[in-house]
Amino acid sequence: MKSDILTELESEIILFDGAMGTQLQQSGLETDTAPEEWNLKKPEVIKEIHQKYLAAGSRVVQTNTFGANRLKLEDYGLENKVTEINQAAVKIAQSVQKDNYVAGSIGPLGKLFAPMGSITFKEGINIFTEQITALNEAGVDLISFETMNDLQELRAAVIAAKEVSDKVPIVAQMTFDENLRTLSGTTPQIAATVLDSLGVDIIGANCSLGPEGLLKVLKALNEVTNKPIIIQPNAGLPEIVDGKTVYQKSPEEMANYIEKFVQHGANIIGGCCGTTPEHIEVFAYQVSKLEPKESTVEKKFRLASSMELVELTKDSQSLMIGERINPSGREKMTAELKEGELSIVTQEIKDQIEAGAEVLDINVGGAGIDEVEMMQRIIKKVQNLSRASVTIDTTNSEVLKAGLEAFAGKALINSVTGEEESLNKILPLAKKYGSALICLTLDDDGIPDTAEGRFEVAKKIKKRANKYGIDSEDLLIDTLTLTASTKQQEVIKTLEAIKLVKEELGLKTVLGVSNVSYGLPQKPLLNKTFMAMALSYGLDAYIIDPLNKEMQETILASEVLVNRDQNAERYITTLQSREPEENVVDKDKINANEDSKRKSHLELINKAVLNGERKEVISLIDSALTDYTSDEIMNQALIPAIEEVGEKYDTGEYFLPQLMASAETMKEGFQHVKNELTTEANSSKKGRILLATVRGDVHDIGKNIVKVVLENHGFDVIDLGKDVATEKIVKKAKKKKVDVVGLSALMTTTMVEMEQVVELLKEEGVNVKVILGGAVVNKEYANKIGADGYAIDAIDTVKIIEDLLH
Repeated sequence: MKSDILTELESEIILFDGAMGTQLQQSGLETDTAPEEWNLKKPEVIKEIHQKYLAAGSRVVQTNTFGANRLKLEDYGLENKVTEINQAAVKIAQSVQKDNYVAGSIGPLGKLFAPMGSITFKEGINIFTEQITALNEAGVDLISFETMNDLQELRAAVIAAKEVSDKVPIVAQMTFDENLRTLSGTTPQIAATVLDSLGVDIIGANCSLGPEGLLKVLKALNEVTNKPIIIQPNAGLPEIVDGKTVYQKSPEEMANYIEKFVQHGANIIGGCCGTTPEHIEVFAYQVSKLEPKESTVEKKFRLASSMELVELTKDSQSLMIGERINPSGREKMTAELKEGELSIVTQEIKDQIEAGAEVLDINVGGAGIDEVEMMQRIIKKVQNLSRASVTIDTTNSEVLKAGLEAFAGKALINSVTGEEESLNKILPLAKKYGSALICLTLDDDGIPDTAEGRFEVAKKIKKRANKYGIDSEDLLIDTLTLTASTKQQEVIKTLEAIKLVKEELGLKTVLGVSNVSYGLPQKPLLNKTFMAMALSYGLDAYIIDPLNKEMQETILASEVLVNRDQNAERYITTLQSREPEENVVDKDKINANEDSKRKSHLELINKAVLNGERKEVISLIDSALTDYTSDEIMNQALIPAIEEVGEKYDTGEYFLPQLMASAETMKEGFQHVKNELTTEANSSKKGRILLATVRGDVHDIGKNIVKVVLENHGFDVIDLGKDVATEKIVKKAKKKKVDVVGLSALMTTTMVEMEQVVELLKEEGVNVKVILGGAVVNKEYANKIGADGYAIDAIDTVKIIEDLLH
């Protein structure tokens, strides 16, 4: 009788199986057949594969359901058989033997999530829910998410699994490139932080890299989570030998990494692409000699966007939360938000990030504002423009939910109180979406007038949060700043409460400081003095105006004096680099004088493309047309901007979200000026490109990204879609007289189709350049089959094509 896997992991290293796809290919699976359909048509083949892995030593077999979601099955006309296919797979795995574990395998949906693509968060949850429900009803022991590249998609998948059942353990694995980032810029540390907060039971990585690459990923994961870690490497990178896909890492080579995996915290080990029962057999021998290493990871307060991690530790720099995205008392911002405009908010995002804010507080409350829509739009804007985390500042649970869904990371909720209604409404949402909390020390009796009273409220909130499964480290306690003009005797109680909370509860603290000066003259003087005092009592985070230079300097100086800035490094570096200027920046005055200080039209258009301001670029172009020709706008603003985006993507400053936002903005701008262009400019396309995902391959995310970027660099693009027959590609290339054919493949089984296209093009005498792309392809393969180039990504594609055509 098998035990609970999470209990077993406390004392044992558990072995997963190897690659299902490799075995199916060897069994004769053709590229025009969904692998999951064999659960219905050839269950004996699937059963035999499971038996081989179990005989080799696996304790967990993963169902043949990696692509058994509605979207992927739709490519084969099987979208109405989601439940049947998934439950048949579970039944096959369960029939092999009774003491193994069955993990329901779930892969990505195959389409990008918003804002990069068309799938909404709710749609994603619904699609995953259908597959997970089928697997759960069939009795799987685990839900296993594999090869995930988009953190937002994985968040939707995990939330769906939690809604279906909170009893079945969840395994979540992302796939990383050689720079230890996903396609959307997520690091292993960020992934582990977000997945841990969502309540994932086992966290890890699979695919994409061989064992040496995943060892680096493992070390990074082990820096931030004490959850069990799973590692499933490929048997190296694929190569085509005699028309067949071959993975070169032998079982013995792979086995050399097993002890290293365990030493660095892996509790579960398995294999991905190219790993066979022979690999697993050698893994099992190595694992039998090893015991799991107990995690020593210290839990910390952490927030994360999809591209940046924020940590608060005892000795770390205090955390600045920017308060300027708030329409309260700001008529211009309120009016814009009512109209659905974001120009002021966009500028506030940029200014606060430039001033050093790592987290942006977002409040959209106001009469006449569609708060749900506006919260989602501003969070999307923050993610396009920056790597900042967000604080969702609202008392409206629907607005809060919308914000938590929209943010691809671990957000901060502002706020929960000790009031029963607040606890019952906010804590479930924080748990569901894996969020941290600002906790206000007031309850149904109001704000206690003593430090001890506020401490007791903080203690109550901590206890209730822990009952919901929310870690204490995810709480920031706000002991509430009261006004010195009316509550002078209680100001010091706020500070004393900070000390009590930190010493007795071990929690981090936060304050909004500006309230202390209400109704008194020289407000900046009181505010910065109170801030210095609060930092001396141990304050960890603060919600302030980042553009207030006096406050920033007070914080810098205070952190030196309370020993949070070792050797005064930040103090010296920051102050030495500053030019003399006014201490307090009045943004409203700047906005009032905007016309007199306006940058050139072309520079503003350029910045709009760089920042992905899709809507704003149209009005900027309209304004520019009074002074500049369409040719000048195109050649001096739009094209240089998209070229700079490419450079930023190459250097790792931008990732896929920024790339796509900028490309779509460029597309809007280009379309807007297209009809105004001179005949010469309108006909001067750089070249005609034909794109296609080859026969048998239904993956086209990468190709679609390439299409957008190529179009925005001035190429005429013909997209034939996915699963395109060789004959059709050649016929269309000849008919349209294209300059370049771009071929994509994501599966090793379809790589061979690329060679067929190259050969037929030559046979038909079509004088065209051919470039290849896709996760399984490399430069060596491109050279081997006679292609003219291999592109790593969309920006690389542009460069290669430009070189080929010049």
